[in-house]
Amino acid sequence: MKKILVFFLIFCSLQSAAQKDTAVIKLEKELEAAASIDAKLYIIEQLAEKTDFENPVDCQAYLDKGILLAEQSRNREMMVKCRRVAASVYLNNGGIKARAEKARAYITEALEICKQQTGIEKEKVLCNNIMARVERTSGKAAEALKYNQESIAIANETDDDSLKIMSLLGLGNTQLVLDENLNGFKTYLQAQTIAEKSRHKNKDWLQIMVYNSFVRFYTKIEDYDKAIDYQYKSLDYAKNNNNTYDILNALLSIGSNYIIAKKYDAAKGTFEEMIKMADSLKEPNYKTQGVIGILNNIINSPEKAKGLDYLKQHPEIKKMIEKLGVAYQLDKGMGDIFHAVNMPDSANYYYEKAIPAMDAKSSIYTRVDAYYNYGYHLYTIGNYNKAITYLLKAKLLNDSAKNISGNLNSLNILDSCYQKTGDYKNAFLYNSLYQKTKAELEEKSKAKDVLALEIDAANKSKERQEKAEAEETQRRHNWQYMGIVLSIATLFILLVALGFFSVPIKWVRALGFISFIFLFEFITLLADNWIHDFTHGEPWKVLAIKVVLIAMLLPLHHFLEEKVIHYIVHRKHKKNQVLQPQEVIS
Repeated sequence: MKKILVFFLIFCSLQSAAQKDTAVIKLEKELEAAASIDAKLYIIEQLAEKTDFENPVDCQAYLDKGILLAEQSRNREMMVKCRRVAASVYLNNGGIKARAEKARAYITEALEICKQQTGIEKEKVLCNNIMARVERTSGKAAEALKYNQESIAIANETDDDSLKIMSLLGLGNTQLVLDENLNGFKTYLQAQTIAEKSRHKNKDWLQIMVYNSFVRFYTKIEDYDKAIDYQYKSLDYAKNNNNTYDILNALLSIGSNYIIAKKYDAAKGTFEEMIKMADSLKEPNYKTQGVIGILNNIINSPEKAKGLDYLKQHPEIKKMIEKLGVAYQLDKGMGDIFHAVNMPDSANYYYEKAIPAMDAKSSIYTRVDAYYNYGYHLYTIGNYNKAITYLLKAKLLNDSAKNISGNLNSLNILDSCYQKTGDYKNAFLYNSLYQKTKAELEEKSKAKDVLALEIDAANKSKERQEKAEAEETQRRHNWQYMGIVLSIATLFILLVALGFFSVPIKWVRALGFISFIFLFEFITLLADNWIHDFTHGEPWKVLAIKVVLIAMLLPLHHFLEEKVIHYIVHRKHKKNQVLQPQEVIS
């Protein structure tokens, strides 16, 4: 996986302080008016999410209030839900160690309550999924697997497709972290199959969740074009549903993937679109995230030197990062910039300032990048012994996270550092490790080609299955149409035949009514498919065409029914008049 992005990109719904105050006041009024505990917890969740960034103290107070309400209700499902909500809020910035630990504490309590209660399968599924996320965030993906598997086992016992899909996507995410890419892809395909066949009221939303997972997969195997394709599907869905914050988050995600794909002009254009939209909506925090995106784009492009000037021109970046409590990210980013523009003393100052704070507050994945970058910087300025210290730290963390590709550069520079210091024994050791790791990565690269073929085969197999299902459906429909035509023909033959027998006239009228109802409903049925294709399912167009069609068919229906039945009845009446004299003579 390629490493980019010097600064934090915050993928959570942030709003300006003024707007938040208005929204919070409105929600607090709704909270006072809410009658049920479930409704209250739903509002408390929104309040916690809205105040998390601007006022963490208020956020915690809302979460505490939710837990108290649930405890007083003695409703076990609510007691679980309030803790699950709290864990989800703290996982928004789970890369901060303290937040991840709080999330773990809340979700551990929730799972303990789940063990004591039956009939709350939905909460059990969601809690196990969140615990898996906590484990992945903490660099313990192998531990996450057991929670994913428990989540799937419970979800499969329910009739809720959304729970089944979320459980499968959670498992797929863990498999990707463990480098089980093909298994992850197959798991996502299982989720997609359920989404496609689902009758869930939010079927489109289920499909978008699957698309977002495919983004993760294709990014992991470095097929960025396909990842971006799926991101645009999510963006289209957000635009069609006018989900403002989803649109902004999708643009942020697309821009970031353009940077990884080294499509710097496209990334810049995407972030500028995001900034323009955020500006028009008066969303300063989203605007700042777009500005951070452009800064990341500059730093990762050939024009790295312009990054420092851009940062000075946009002080809102520093303000936002400090407000999030991750000022060390800014310091680490400054170190990267000063290294890029060949100002080693300034780079040293910011790296030394950032790393102790990262050790205390940051997750494993953020620290790996900081150790490697600082170690590489020290190597370039000739401070080999100190470089070795930080490169070894990066290697140890990479080993614990099973990040083979992350170790390659560290091992190569360690070999060079030991050579420069005259420690040829260690130089030989790390050179051997480098060669071994390089060979493993080359093997993985071949495996990636095989994976691409397997993915293509899986997609083609899925297409063949869908085609076969469509053909089977069409064959079944054809038989049904044939049966309907034969039934209608039989009804009319029977109707005509009644004219030759002595049966009550009311029988003729009843059969005539039924026969013509079937005939004209069949005509409407045949028209339905054409109408849907022609209008693309637009409700007002469907309604307009059906109104015209029925306006034409209804008078025709009554006219033909009346004429045919009149003819048969009149003919039968004449026949009876002819037969009566003969019957008298006989």
